[in-house]
Amino acid sequence: MADRRVSLLCYMNGDMVDGPSGISYTKPPIRHLRANMGLGYEEFMSFVYNSLEIDNEKMILTITYRYPAYIGSGTANYVPVRIDDEASLKDVWEIVAELPPPKCMELYIDLRTRDSYNSTNCNMALDSVAGPSTQPNMEQSHCASPLMTANPEMDEDPRSCDELNTREDGDYCGSDEGTSEESSDDDTDDEGVDAHHVDDGMIR
Repeated sequence: MADRRVSLLCYMNGDMVDGPSGISYTKPPIRHLRANMGLGYEEFMSFVYNSLEIDNEKMILTITYRYPAYIGSGTANYVPVRIDDEASLKDVWEIVAELPPPKCMELYIDLRTRDSYNSTNCNMALDSVAGPSTQPNMEQSHCASPLMTANPEMDEDPRSCDELNTREDGDYCGSDEGTSEESSDDDTDDEGVDAHHVDDGMIR
């Protein structure tokens, strides 16, 4: 059976910017993970939280997939695709399933405290009902997004998916489609995180 795993390059602590080839990130990836394609949304998010050692009771993350939209002659224009529910993740799995091996996803991750996230959403909801407020804006600081630094135990790898795909010294960004399922059982991601194994959510 073909290898169902995909590499996840996780970017944090920077900004998403637009350029001649579409979106890119101002910082290198902080972590390379391996996961099985077809994970459901809740399991996928739990995997990312746990792998990046993020406390999901205090922090909330949003994930943007850097989607390579090919525009001819093999040229890609990268566009942002937000992963925020079951349907959006299913769409991303369908996109990744069509990519040639080794399969790789670049994920831009934004972190905020749950208090600031909930406060921002609450203020937006109130503004939509009552209109712009004429009162002085008090206590703005609690809505600021915290600056997160990479865990020193996480190895930084400045390479993108395109650069990882050029490697010839082993299975770093995915296996060939001919790799059997049995041979992948002993494989783990480079950071020692076992890839979850889910069959019933696989996009074929």
